Amino acid sequence: MWRHMKAKDSRLQEPRVTGAQADATPPPPAPSFEFDPSLPLLDPPAASEPLQSPGDVRAEASGRSVGDILLTLHTQTHRTTDDSDEEDPEGALEGDAVEAADTINIETDDFRDGEGVDMEGDTDPREGVVSDWDVLAEEFIVEAEELSQFEHSLLHTHDSLVFLCSGESSITKHDLDTLHLFAWKIRNNLTALAFDETPFIFPEAGVQNFAKMQSHVQSLSRFRPMEFACCINSYICYAGPYADLDECPKCTMSHLDRFGRARRKFSYMPLIPRLRALMSNRTYATRLQYRADEHAKSSVPGTTTDIFDGLHYRSLLEERVVVGDRRLPHNYFSDHRDVTLGFATDGFAPFKKRKHTAWILLIFNYNLPPDQRFQKDNILCVGIIPGPKKPWDADSFIYPLVRELLELAVGVSAYDSLSRNLFALHAYVIAGFGDIPAVSMIMRMKGHNGLCPCRMCGIQGIRIPNSRNKTHYVPLCRRNHPAPTDVVQYHPENLPLRSHDSFMAQAKLVESASTEIQREELAKAYGIKGVPLLSALGSLRFPQSFPYDFMHLIWENLIPNLVLFWSGRYKGMDEGQPYVVEPQLWQAVGTASVGATKTIPSSFGAPIPNPTKECFAFTSSTWSMWSLFIAPTVLRHRFPEEHYYNHFCSLVNILNLCLQFEINEEDFDKIKSGICTWVVDYEQCVPPLFPKNRGLT
Repeated sequence: MWRHMKAKDSRLQEPRVTGAQADATPPPPAPSFEFDPSLPLLDPPAASEPLQSPGDVRAEASGRSVGDILLTLHTQTHRTTDDSDEEDPEGALEGDAVEAADTINIETDDFRDGEGVDMEGDTDPREGVVSDWDVLAEEFIVEAEELSQFEHSLLHTHDSLVFLCSGESSITKHDLDTLHLFAWKIRNNLTALAFDETPFIFPEAGVQNFAKMQSHVQSLSRFRPMEFACCINSYICYAGPYADLDECPKCTMSHLDRFGRARRKFSYMPLIPRLRALMSNRTYATRLQYRADEHAKSSVPGTTTDIFDGLHYRSLLEERVVVGDRRLPHNYFSDHRDVTLGFATDGFAPFKKRKHTAWILLIFNYNLPPDQRFQKDNILCVGIIPGPKKPWDADSFIYPLVRELLELAVGVSAYDSLSRNLFALHAYVIAGFGDIPAVSMIMRMKGHNGLCPCRMCGIQGIRIPNSRNKTHYVPLCRRNHPAPTDVVQYHPENLPLRSHDSFMAQAKLVESASTEIQREELAKAYGIKGVPLLSALGSLRFPQSFPYDFMHLIWENLIPNLVLFWSGRYKGMDEGQPYVVEPQLWQAVGTASVGATKTIPSSFGAPIPNPTKECFAFTSSTWSMWSLFIAPTVLRHRFPEEHYYNHFCSLVNILNLCLQFEINEEDFDKIKSGICTWVVDYEQCVPPLFPKNRGLT
């Protein structure tokens, strides 16, 4: 059955871009095999026929298995999907479950070409999700072994290197001038309209308009995005099991116009050709040695300076690479050229009215030094989900990315410009991050308003008593809550933490539920909607690979909320509370904060807005600067009771420890104990909405 499951859409057959051009000049005598490295910085002899690289051969052989893994996992684990991060209201589960249960057509979606499908009785092939990996075809291992032997002979063939490096570059001076001009336009954020005026301003320069220049640069780079049709509301992308659908299973709207063209498209920018290009450039290839060279030599046991000192990365070093249920013959990061990646996504509003949202998909290269990896030029954007709505099935948009990552786990051919040899390039994603709604979306969790809202532990949420507000919150102490609770007191140093095994077991229990009602009940109890597509990547651990983002957690949430508390503006709940600063004193805090920035060098950051009047103008950077350097001084002796000021200063001490460039085991202990103490004191500083229990003990 697996042998006959082939995608009808050629976009899923080959996610990479080859560098051969159909209109190229005839080549010189070819070596004993055909190879095109598809590297924009190296220009091998042109070919009259499109050439096939060893990486393409490898992808062709293993691509069937990779595609089969994703199709089965994605189809079987997406029978239903919530369209929000909020907990479903009581009594509203049945309708949503029935609607979502009709979103997948087994005959057209699970078995892509409809060949060789034998449906016996009422057997549902989606059942038995626990053994999804076990149905991987035996041919995959045979293919992997054959490819390993082929690759070994290929990498040690002298002709391959001669072919790769023979011939002079065909990039002309005009090409270089065009590339420089294009880079100037991009780096200076020049609009296309403004750029199109340059031929009239400098008529002798021979500047092309932007459309022609863009086409020229694209032909030189040999890189093209892959375009997928997507729902007009961006609920799904028509990839994977959705590729053959005509209508969106969520909104039931057709994705085609009356001319048969896609009404909206999602552009995916392949990752593999870009990683190959980086490896082919000596400058970038040298920078990419940071993980295996600079950090490995400077690492000190017991001290954390980078993600490579973390337990997760170190545990992967001892593990074999796993694709599906099969162990490959190499370990994670066993080659010094293996690339460590991070994945991030977040929603943003491109327009001021904030009625429309888009979602960006980013890849970070941890092989680069820490001071370079997060620079704009080094961030790899693989796509932007166009909106205007939040994706209903985010996995359908990251489907092509996960497929490429599985290919990279197996290995693709690339050229090492440092050793001037071909090698098997591997890359692994080990971390994912974003704000809570974004990470909940890619982890397929209920989110922060669920009954079980935390992705790291199993703490249960409770609602405000005698209120129609359905938001859940998670205090440690529930002794005074009028509603009965299973747990009276949570201890911050001993929370019921989730493990990878428990997370996946609960996710599979949700998927294997016999009815949709039972499925929703389990999802509500566990806070997990189902098995995420990212779980196909053996380098990720749920939830350990998805830590809370420091920027969103601290600078975009905690500090702004504390300011609202102190100024008496937190949801109208602060009247008469002892932590509220007197209005006159609060105005003085704002004036002093603005005045302080005049004596601080600009290298520390942008000027600080007035926190009493312009909170909307703050960014995470300015909140950071204000809370760490200015607030401890301007807030002194401002609170009605001094222990509120001391409580804030203890938070600043914790944040300073977290932001050190090096953190040792003693610092970790201080951070852990400090956070536990701060949270317990916080609950005593801020009285609950049920019978009051003020004061610090």
